[in-house]
Amino acid sequence: MPCLAADRPCQEGLGADSYDTPKGAKHGLSAVAPGRGQSIAVVPTRHAARCHRDRRGLAGRITPAGAAGMITYPNTTDRRPVAKRNALDDKPDAESRRIVFCLPALAQGGMERATLMLAEALCEHGCAVDILLERRVGGYLADVAPAVGLHALHKGAKWAAYAALIRAWPRFGTSQWLRWLVGRRHYLPIRRLPSLAAYLKRTRPDVMFVSHGRMPILAILAVRMAGLSTRIVIIEHSTLSRWLEVFTDQPEKHDKWRYRVELARRFYPFADRIVGVSHGVTEDLTRLLGLAPSKTGTIYNPVRLPEPTSLRPPAHPWFDTPRACPLIVAVGRLVSEKDFALLIDAFAELRRHQAARLMIIGEGEERASLEARIAALGLSADVVLPGWWADAQAAMAHSDLFVLSSRFEGLGLVLIEAMAVGCPVVSVDCPSGPREILDNGRYGTLVPMAEPVALSRAMTAMLAAPTSADTLRARAAQFSTANAVHEYMRLIASVTADGQAGEETLT
Repeated sequence: MPCLAADRPCQEGLGADSYDTPKGAKHGLSAVAPGRGQSIAVVPTRHAARCHRDRRGLAGRITPAGAAGMITYPNTTDRRPVAKRNALDDKPDAESRRIVFCLPALAQGGMERATLMLAEALCEHGCAVDILLERRVGGYLADVAPAVGLHALHKGAKWAAYAALIRAWPRFGTSQWLRWLVGRRHYLPIRRLPSLAAYLKRTRPDVMFVSHGRMPILAILAVRMAGLSTRIVIIEHSTLSRWLEVFTDQPEKHDKWRYRVELARRFYPFADRIVGVSHGVTEDLTRLLGLAPSKTGTIYNPVRLPEPTSLRPPAHPWFDTPRACPLIVAVGRLVSEKDFALLIDAFAELRRHQAARLMIIGEGEERASLEARIAALGLSADVVLPGWWADAQAAMAHSDLFVLSSRFEGLGLVLIEAMAVGCPVVSVDCPSGPREILDNGRYGTLVPMAEPVALSRAMTAMLAAPTSADTLRARAAQFSTANAVHEYMRLIASVTADGQAGEETLT
């Protein structure tokens, strides 16, 4: 048997942050990982040894596996202390579980912030946690906790991905292949599907939390393709029906979301649980997709609860003291669904009666149109778009008012973040989250949607008689990371205690 190398770790043909078929497999060869003091060998695939990761192992070891040996060695993605890891692996409860959060990317949004907080907190509770990205991009990549593994999927060949899908699910796979072949605008991109299945086979997580876009569909396909019992929990962060309504006048985007809803209606029932980040999202999912209530539930996203005195004013002259006039702040991506145009119009109405300044923190595709609107209204001296700030909560802590103007939200995490630092809030009464957060207006003013004059009046009234900072902080504390993690630990224990996830079959 030819020896390729001696006394070096096996890479299995995989990068540290991507998962795909081992190099050499397409030539009928398979790499076998060495134990300490052993060499790497290549053998024909049909007689190859299996390479398997064992989180409990402390060194490579060979055990009988048919005609060839099977190598087991430590999983380098598990960064818990060895003593703690080994002790927890024998526990049957949620604290011994291996968890993966799957996201499209780590963009600068509320969904991504919540995921980072949950991943770190679950690590602190003894779980081994990975974050798996469809694409390794985003402004929050550097904010992943050291104890959390970070990985990205590999984009493979289309033909190989379709061949694998057709073998597993002939009818669905063939329909997707035909949609792509004839040039249909909307089909399920699956080039990362084999990479996802390879990751699952390699790490064998107990629970997989998936969010947004096509990731839930790919996760369901990959788990069953890999033949694993990994539990799938879909975390829905948006109100799907609102996406369809908002893009009614944009046929291409409307068709995209309509096709996504069709796929969700078909595949979401195969998940073990579907969790909405607000009761409004959960109710919308249940109604739109026809889901069984027993499979759905609500867990609010966690929020950071800093000490207000620990947040220094941002380095911007508008935060200097004494302040010449009230400062109003908003935070979010500069996209149409955040409707900052409405906020700018409302601010223009407010400026007719009193001096004030408006800062909209965020970045996005609507920047040019918003800047043009600001200039057209003669507000260039009083409205600023400073771009994205890593710690927008510090700006909230040193502002006089926070305003949320979105057309729709999943929860509205920025609203809770503002309340957590004692900043008074005004919000449009959009679905789904602000009414729940503000308890029907008890903790902040709710304004009808698309009414700039009503929003302007609510802003003026709140500046004149702001809600108590202590009251706001007490309400925000109910959305703490500790409370969210408690619910997630209960959910993990529940889904892993269940039997197989139903009797459904997919063709």
